[in-house]
Amino acid sequence: MLTVEDLVGIAIIGKSVGDEGFVQIKSQTDFPNHFLSLKEVFILFPDKKLELLEIEKVKYEHNKIFIKFKNVNNKIQSASLYKAKIMIEPKYLHPLPDDEYYQFQLIGLDAVNEDNKHIGIVIDYIENKIYDFILIETGQEDRRQNSEDRIQKTRRQVMIPFIDRFVNRVDIKNRTIFLSNVNEIIKIC
Repeated sequence: MLTVEDLVGIAIIGKSVGDEGFVQIKSQTDFPNHFLSLKEVFILFPDKKLELLEIEKVKYEHNKIFIKFKNVNNKIQSASLYKAKIMIEPKYLHPLPDDEYYQFQLIGLDAVNEDNKHIGIVIDYIENKIYDFILIETGQEDRRQNSEDRIQKTRRQVMIPFIDRFVNRVDIKNRTIFLSNVNEIIKIC
């Protein structure tokens, strides 16, 4: 049995449209036509319930995507899907060239600086209007001494802009992201 951790989110379900059970979706992928090839998807509801639904029909109108699920036949039924996530198994993702990757693939990568020194682990990818960020959890020594006069390791979270100035290379195969110019950011945090 698949769990949420085995799946990848590709869209958020929006409002109901019409009386036939269609919902508008907000795609989280650069390949909106990919929805045409999907036969069924997992729906993750806000209460964390996971359900497999069959896609009956996909429509594209005015740069918007609308989906009709089998056995969702009216506005009341489709309204129950509002704000749920559409999820699929990674094997059904649109294939990418070798030098490209999906955002979710960055989570869990080892982050290293220009000296090839381990900085931490990527724990999130955050989209922003100006530019995106990766959130890295570091395991650094805390120079403040505790009550037993020992230096202790603490975990801190650092946001690094996901731009060329800071991100040199992403190596999905070896689970590493190579960063530069981040030592000062990490010291400040």
